[in-house]
Amino acid sequence: MPLFLALSLLSSGPFDFELTSPPGPVSPVALKLPGRFPPRNEGFVPRLYRLSPEGRKPVECQIEGGRRLCFFLPARKSRGVERFSLEAVKHKGTPPGDVVKILEPRTGAFLFRFNDQPLLSFNYGFVKKEGLSPRYDRCDYIHPVFGPEGERLTDDFPKDHPHHRGIFWIWPRVFVGEKLYDPWALADSRQWPRSLALGERGPVCASLEAEFMWRAADGGDLVREKVFLRVWRPVGTTRVFDLEFRLWAAGPAPTKIGGRP
Repeated sequence: MPLFLALSLLSSGPFDFELTSPPGPVSPVALKLPGRFPPRNEGFVPRLYRLSPEGRKPVECQIEGGRRLCFFLPARKSRGVERFSLEAVKHKGTPPGDVVKILEPRTGAFLFRFNDQPLLSFNYGFVKKEGLSPRYDRCDYIHPVFGPEGERLTDDFPKDHPHHRGIFWIWPRVFVGEKLYDPWALADSRQWPRSLALGERGPVCASLEAEFMWRAADGGDLVREKVFLRVWRPVGTTRVFDLEFRLWAAGPAPTKIGGRP
């Protein structure tokens, strides 16, 4: 659910700002701040308030990487302007615990949960299926994605297309120089994990960033990939997560990616 906002900075004290937004349901917002917010390990926590004629109403929020404010914009019946104020408050005692969590099993699958409710799993490590050729071993994809009643919404290793895997973003045609590869079908190339870092986990979302190499069967590196995943707390029956990818050619040869003709 893309949300396009117009941001205006109103003052230089507490970070006061306004958002001009279209009508719509409750929507997640990840807003880049103009400066660094003091980290939680220094004893500071964010306090966000929605400003209205009725006064200041607290809004649950968290700070991501010290530079991005994450919160939910209230439902809107029409286009309008919402005003907010963000403050850094010195916290006494132990800061509030994380609500959106990431479990880290030894399998390399990172499970995002809201309280006791599973949301989705990101497969950083290789996933294998017993009785199936190692050709189909895969990583770097999302599965399973869970619905509001805990039902699985995605599939993996389907019988008619065993190379398909949950939600994945590899391309079926990767040209490096004049040579063609097909990591989509896992025929002659695939993604290989290189590094993973867990991001912020808090009351409204959790995130991670991972790096992979698209590599040919002969060991040659094709494309370097970074993926950023942010998973938001559920709102009713709505599930939202953000994906961002960056791709680089792994070597000096001209590199092109594309779909099947």
